[in-house]
Amino acid sequence: MARVIHNDLVIAQASAWHWWLAISPYNYKDGLVYISKSETDGVIEETKMLWILEIIAVLFPSDTSGISQR
Repeated sequence: MARVIHNDLVIAQASAWHWWLAISPYNYKDGLVYISKSETDGVIEETKMLWILEIIAVLFPSDTSGISQR
């Protein structure tokens, strides 16, 4: 996932990068947080992708620019 974000921002020079699905009851490697379908005793599980996005957000705050101006 970090490689995809890097390629999109650096090589393709995208101005932003978004993840569209935050919570998912299915294990399709697309959600940042998985929830169980149980109505009484639900389980919430964080994914590794959530941690990757958190690390990237800390390393590159929204006020920084990855594109240098010459």
